[in-house]
Amino acid sequence: MAAISNVKAASRRSWHPVFFQLIKKSGISNENVINKALDEDCIGIVFCLNDPAVSYFTFRDLAKKARQNNLLIGCSTNGYFTENALKELIPLIDFVNIGIKGYSDERYISCGARGSGPVFRNLKLLKESDVHVEVSTIYIKGSEDEVINTAKFVSSLSRDIPFQVMRFVPFGDAAPQIEPTIRESEVLCDKLSQHLNYVYLFNSPGTDHLNTVCPECSKIIFQREFFGPMGSRTLSYLPQGGCECSNPAFFRGEVSEVSHHEPGFMGGYRITRALEMIHAILVCLGVKDDYKLAEIWANVMETGYLEQLHTSSQDLDSYFDVIEHFAALADRKKEGMELVAYMREKLDFIRSVTNDIERPRVYYCMGYPLFALNGERIENNLVEAAGGESVNKLIDREGKPGVGISHNEFAGMNPEFIFISGFLSTPFPIHMPIVKNMVYLQMP
Repeated sequence: MAAISNVKAASRRSWHPVFFQLIKKSGISNENVINKALDEDCIGIVFCLNDPAVSYFTFRDLAKKARQNNLLIGCSTNGYFTENALKELIPLIDFVNIGIKGYSDERYISCGARGSGPVFRNLKLLKESDVHVEVSTIYIKGSEDEVINTAKFVSSLSRDIPFQVMRFVPFGDAAPQIEPTIRESEVLCDKLSQHLNYVYLFNSPGTDHLNTVCPECSKIIFQREFFGPMGSRTLSYLPQGGCECSNPAFFRGEVSEVSHHEPGFMGGYRITRALEMIHAILVCLGVKDDYKLAEIWANVMETGYLEQLHTSSQDLDSYFDVIEHFAALADRKKEGMELVAYMREKLDFIRSVTNDIERPRVYYCMGYPLFALNGERIENNLVEAAGGESVNKLIDREGKPGVGISHNEFAGMNPEFIFISGFLSTPFPIHMPIVKNMVYLQMP
């Protein structure tokens, strides 16, 4: 077997080293994955988060078992395989999403690889082998040429390959200045549409560039909205997933009439956000032992506490229960009681001075004024503790972490104050056509 290379993801946080202790302890075998897929009447399996380029033999074995059980199988990958390694996988897989770091060799060298050549060679090979291929690429402000040149190469294979632009959101030591705004990202996507028929923009609350639009008549075939980092959800679609002039050969399979809801922190990157939240609480409790961290993570996964964690962490009072829960698991009950007492004292003081005031109407959004955070979220509960009336609680639907609303809904709520989360944000001038005669506060 030829060697398989790996490329570090420049835009992601590194996995905590002891996360692998959790994986080892969970004991999830390929046989268990197959049985769970069959028990839940799934049509297939997606292998993601762990790249097949570093879990090659595990993924190959899973793909073989999926084939034997008539399950579709695919993966998300950086695509940095040797040609021989990929050729061994091709007969076993149905679909692939290749995450491309950039077009130039320099971009890949900055990620620890020798160059971009193997990725584009493998993308071409997959397309020629009739594997369904989609491409995702990161957009860092100032790197527009990297994205455009990648799109041109993809277009040379087929204009119909779905092309997903991941707007860069800085974490850790990354400079905030390299985050493009949502509007800048939409302008870039419009340019890419000169080369490709299906261009999508992720990590951008409120954007309409998640819709699948017919390249001939411009009808919206699938309407989608932001659904958390690197996610979207379908809101509506045309019958059979196409209009009169759509190419039927492009759409494979049938549109499911049943949608699947993943509660709370379940699904995709949300699980890792929950584990990071737990880590932060443990740090505040003075836990520095990585193995203790791994032990508590494993406990959370095995006991199903994730769903309760999501619910309890949204309410100010029940959040104290979360702290005490992890303090008990970490043998830090005394530290937990002290932290809760400190936080409760501050909360009680705030409530005491806002209890009898006239409450202004407050609206909380993320990234774009017409993307409203769920009413149940802790941000809106903080608004009410501080003396405001959260108009977000008037919205009768929810998403992750919120939902798109119409201009009429926004006007009907008539907020006096607007808070916008600094995460996945856009500059204030972009909000001005919608937000007039109101007090606006941007949170860091």
